[in-house]
Amino acid sequence: MGAAAKPRHCAVAVMLLFATASACTNSDVQKKWNGTTYYECLKTDSGSATFLHFELQSVQNDKYGVSFAVADPVDADKPYDNVLSPWKHFEKASNFSDSFSHKFDGVTFTEDELKAFNRIKVVHVAKLTCYKPGMGTQCEVSIKRLDQGNKRLYSVQPTADGTMGTAQFYAIQTVVLLASACGLTAAGAVVAVRFARRGLLGEPDALLLEQGERSDSSQRECAEGADPMEQ
Repeated sequence: MGAAAKPRHCAVAVMLLFATASACTNSDVQKKWNGTTYYECLKTDSGSATFLHFELQSVQNDKYGVSFAVADPVDADKPYDNVLSPWKHFEKASNFSDSFSHKFDGVTFTEDELKAFNRIKVVHVAKLTCYKPGMGTQCEVSIKRLDQGNKRLYSVQPTADGTMGTAQFYAIQTVVLLASACGLTAAGAVVAVRFARRGLLGEPDALLLEQGERSDSSQRECAEGADPMEQ
């Protein structure tokens, strides 16, 4: 195998590793709503555990809650109408009624739980419920971060004080490790990363993310990201 072919083959190996998985994010969103609103991660791999990480803060002492489920992807417009699981919530992070910032990160469904649904792909759905607005007729929450999808693509780095810090996705880090394992030079590793970025992300400097939001009363407000297999 020629030296020029190594970067491409190593990058392709990483693309295949991550092509079946999905990780999605919404961040820096100021959300006003009543009732329920949904955030979805399409094409989530049912063969890998899923997660939800969020950092939310009410602007006006609203009472609101966070829950999650997995849905059948048969209805791409309203997958939350076809949930396969009961709606679940984290034991210590289900309902809030203050104006403090709340952070949480955890596994939502294990691999065994997902296999029981007998689907290759599922839609991971996070639901925000407005129980009682602090003012007016709507809750108003700053969504500093809401990430979900396949856990193997994702990591939350702790800060010095032990709290959750920056969210990171594994794809490019893994390209570097695999490039090293393939015996590439530093220059070859850079080429492998560039191939992987283009194949996984569709553009060199994007993140491996899909974005999406739905609610009962509004259309999608964020565009879906590209499917890596369609690049």
